[in-house]
Amino acid sequence: MQEPIKVLLLDDDTDRAQGWAAQINQNTSCAAIAPDKEAVRDLISLLFKRRKEGRANGGKFWEISCDAIDTVDLLIIDYDLQNLDANGEWTTGSEVAYSARLVSKARTIVVINQRGTNRFDLTLIKGAESRADLDVGSVQLINPGLWQSDGFQGFRPWHWPNLLLEPARATEGTAFVKENLDSPVLASLGFSEDFDSGRALRPEVWGKLCVEQKTTFRELVAPENEEHSMHLLSADTAIFKDDDELTATIAAAVTRRWLERWVLPNQDILADAAHLALRMPWIIVNSEDEASWRKLETLETSDVLVPGIQEYKFAPSCLLSRPVYWAESLDVSGALRPANFDYSKIPDFVFREDVSNFGAPDDSRDFPSQVISIENRRWISEPDNEPQMEGPQNIKAVVFEPQSLLLS
Repeated sequence: MQEPIKVLLLDDDTDRAQGWAAQINQNTSCAAIAPDKEAVRDLISLLFKRRKEGRANGGKFWEISCDAIDTVDLLIIDYDLQNLDANGEWTTGSEVAYSARLVSKARTIVVINQRGTNRFDLTLIKGAESRADLDVGSVQLINPGLWQSDGFQGFRPWHWPNLLLEPARATEGTAFVKENLDSPVLASLGFSEDFDSGRALRPEVWGKLCVEQKTTFRELVAPENEEHSMHLLSADTAIFKDDDELTATIAAAVTRRWLERWVLPNQDILADAAHLALRMPWIIVNSEDEASWRKLETLETSDVLVPGIQEYKFAPSCLLSRPVYWAESLDVSGALRPANFDYSKIPDFVFREDVSNFGAPDDSRDFPSQVISIENRRWISEPDNEPQMEGPQNIKAVVFEPQSLLLS
């Protein structure tokens, strides 16, 4: 029998955190715990001691025991930890997340309330530079949609992963990066310098990863000249530069976040099945059938796509939270495209980013996101037309921001 996923919540409000833990345990296959405020303060202090020791003596920081964090699969940290202030010192959940990635074995790290308790980011990129694997509002932490891959109801942002699968994905990503630690990042991921291939990134996109074409995974986080360190403070590279496993873990986390939050939202060179089908509906075997489209409302591989699409699937798949395809490459190649395709028979759908499903344009609202793509138009549901729901799935209680994008 598979061991339950271990979840640790670090919050300065013990009652609140223990309430979340109880609901997570009740509704998921997790074993979640929320220590009291004093224990949280001690655990964070241990992380910072480890980081200080690592800067001075490299890998010797592991001699400072912190099993409570090293053994967890999901580390969930409140952003506002001001009530832990004991001696005029205060830190943020973002800083704790950064330290946990550097000096712990926690596999997936989530920060809550860095950007509000119940908001939807219409820019689609605000969380791209976070130090956590995911940022989510506290209201949404117990949203069932955050802990499953399909069957979504009500409010459920499409960019969310299935948190239950994230720890295993992180482990697989580290293994891939470790195997390719001294290989160029972009080439290892399948990107090309040849624009005719459909796999060439524009400079403003790969620039977000702060790499050149020959930059390796190791150099991504531990460059020879520490002053060139872009994703970490230069002094922190001493912590892991002699530890290939930790170097790979950190580089994999940086790469996953870049792919998920900078590359995929553009839905151009790479696209998930739902967005790709809107662009190329002929990838669906029975594209006239509404039920076939509904089967793309999932983070798992769908059985409604034409078989040849697998040749265009991005690999390694563990670096993204859902099946993703080389959309531009498929487009320029002309492969799989039928000679005579009747677009008039296709359901009149748009994909709604806030509810993770297809809907009619009349039941949806478009807005100009700020993704780095020629086509940045995206859609959300029309809240007034959505059913009233209880709890975090109630879209009528969500704050959409910035509101100016809905007025454009």
